[in-house]
Order: sequence, then C-alpha cells, then structure tokens
Amino acid sequence: CRLLLEKKKINDPSGSFPDKWYANGVAQAEADLVSVAIGTETTDIDAVLDAGGAIAGHVTDAAGLPLVGVSVRVNPTYQTATTDAAGFYMIEGLAAGAYKVEFTDPNGQYAPQWYLDRDSSTVADPIGVTLGQTTFGIDAALNPYATISGAVTDATRLALAGMHVQASSDTYGWTETTTGDDGGYLLSGLSPGQWKVWVFGPDDLYLDEWWDGQIEEATATPITMTWGASIV
Repeated sequence: CRLLLEKKKINDPSGSFPDKWYANGVAQAEADLVSVAIGTETTDIDAVLDAGGAIAGHVTDAAGLPLVGVSVRVNPTYQTATTDAAGFYMIEGLAAGAYKVEFTDPNGQYAPQWYLDRDSSTVADPIGVTLGQTTFGIDAALNPYATISGAVTDATRLALAGMHVQASSDTYGWTETTTGDDGGYLLSGLSPGQWKVWVFGPDDLYLDEWWDGQIEEATATPITMTWGASIV
C-alpha cells in the first residue's frame, strides 16, 4: 500500500466564500497534510466555509458620469469585477484582511488609478475587510488621458501617409503613431506634463522635424498637457 501526503484546497465556484485550505488554513502554508493511501477512500475531510467579505463602490469620470466596463481588482488576491451601466461594482468572497483596489479602463481612454486617487499600489490606501460584511463607498473618479492630433504634409501641402509621429516626455517616456492616408495622426494616452513631438519618415526622403519647426530636440517647443486636453 502506497501512502501519499497531500494538501487540499476547498473552493467555492460562485465566489461568495473565500477559499480555504484543509483543515482551517487561509494560505497553503497553513494547511494540514492529508494522508491518502492508494486504493482506499479517505473520509471526513470536511470544511466549514466562512461567508466572505466584499468591497463595493462606483466609478465615474471627472464630471461624475458613470463609467461602464471599468476593471476593478483587489490586491493581493487579484479578484476582479467590472462596473455596470451605473458604474457600480462589487467584489465578493474576500477573506478578512487589508486590500488595495486598482481601477483600470480596458479601452485606454482613462488613466488607471488606485484607491484613494493614488497612482501606484505603493501609496494606495488599504481597505479593511470583515467576513460577512460589505465595505461600501470605495469609489473612484478616473481622469481622461490627453490627446495631440494634427496632419503632416510636404512643402506643397500634399498629405504624407506613413510618417512616424512620436510624443516624448521626460516623466512618462514616449508613445508613437503613424499618419493615415490624409496625413492625419492622433497621439492618445498622454498624462499631464510637457511633451515634445517628433516627426520622421520611414526613409530619407524628408528631414526629421520637431514641433514647432525645429530640427533638434533641444530647441523643440514643449506642449503642456492637462487631463482631458485635446491639442489639435
């Protein structure tokens, strides 16, 4: 008879109850080993699941209008929910403890945010969760990214397609797009701060140029962006 030692995890697929390791462990390291002999049935490996806690709130834009489809995630368990048409979400089945909450727009129109209006998990406010209770009011108002748009032409005003347009920031790095058939471009996902715009081609037919009419980055005119700004 061969004997195996295993740890067993009890999981509620509905998500209403926190996971538990036998016999009463929250983490695998706290679990008891179960002796299993091949060819025999090990009985009485029972568990009583505790009613989980929950975190709930609303997500809006800066004007207070509800945002649908925003992903809400709690750290460190990474359980998630998505806001409904009213901007409401609820994450259930949480074990007692402290959590940090992250809000992310999957469409990339709004900047991610940690509760309470923080830009990283390091400085996020922890939320205390109690078993069997819902912590309401964990809300967020997301800031819309800024955009820069324009058109690239040659000296005769002929639209240039396929040109590279790059916006760079000392704080946030850079983002890039290419011009369409009409020479138009749109740079999105920009955070507040100063950005410089560089236009360059896929070949050597045209000289590189920094906005506004400069050939070197050092003399380029920075564009100051704020949340939701649209520079055309």
